[in-house]
Amino acid sequence: MLSLIKVILQDTNAQGVRCEAAERRDAGTPEMERAQQMLTLPTSKAVLDMLRKILCDELQIASANRTDSLIDVLIDGIAENGVTRRAQIVTLTNLINIVSINFS
Repeated sequence: MLSLIKVILQDTNAQGVRCEAAERRDAGTPEMERAQQMLTLPTSKAVLDMLRKILCDELQIASANRTDSLIDVLIDGIAENGVTRRAQIVTLTNLINIVSINFS
């Protein structure tokens, strides 16, 4: 799940660290704007839809053996600091909104 979230974050490695070329290219663009633009890409939409399906299935199946829900795992996986923190938060917020709309 965490790896799928990081797939959405453009120009980052597996640890969510942005490459220097992307930093130079996007130097004048506000980070929140970059994060919103990233969510409009077809690949991001496909990954978010897959994550929505996984989370909806997980929320519908109650398990007494489980200690943490997937949402808890995703929240715990957000970086404490760094350049990708806001993008991770925007992505997770968008995902939670999509899941909540599904249950409305």
